[in-house]
Amino acid sequence: MASILKFNICYIALASLLAEKRIYIFCNSLGDTFAETHLRNQLIRSATGSCLNYGEAQGAESKKDFVHKNGIVLKELKELRSTLKIMTYSEFGDAILRTLLLKESEELCAIFGKIIFNTKKNMIT
Repeated sequence: MASILKFNICYIALASLLAEKRIYIFCNSLGDTFAETHLRNQLIRSATGSCLNYGEAQGAESKKDFVHKNGIVLKELKELRSTLKIMTYSEFGDAILRTLLLKESEELCAIFGKIIFNTKKNMIT
């Protein structure tokens, strides 16, 4: 039961990136330069990709498959984090919202890294 609750909390955290519309609000704060448009599109792709891939991981057929699919989620989250870091360096978008999203993405990377680590550890024992 505790593991189900933990995974539901992760899903809620991922969904909050979208459901609370912070990503979209932040994207709307960006300008229309080529770089900002490119990074805006990348940000939306990696945010939605992480959420959708997490849903895919919930239907994993084995622990190995679960680890693999959550690894994809982690890659998407790292991509999201990297995009936000580039935007921070370039001072694109609303600074307060960008900082909040970067913090959330770092927390989610840590959560999914731990999920993968613990699942792999439990596969060995």
